[in-house]
Amino acid sequence: MWRIYSVGFRALRADLAPPENRGKLFGLYRTFFDAGDIFGPVMATYLYDVYRFKTFKIGHFTIPGYGVPFYVNTVIGLITIGILLYIH
Repeated sequence: MWRIYSVGFRALRADLAPPENRGKLFGLYRTFFDAGDIFGPVMATYLYDVYRFKTFKIGHFTIPGYGVPFYVNTVIGLITIGILLYIH
């Protein structure tokens, strides 16, 4: 899936970035993307290992602990969407 839109995404990034900052922007993007590729699975594995046998009761809902990495990811995604909507 990543390969399908990566060409168009790179072209759009190149068009939107000023030529004098383009290299810095591409490097910064790759740095954060690669850091997420490394730290994301490590963090998710750690959270899963710590909370997999626990259960959380929030109101009338019972949340299994093995879902904690997914809930953390959801919160981070919602915060990111909020930031993008705010700055746009």
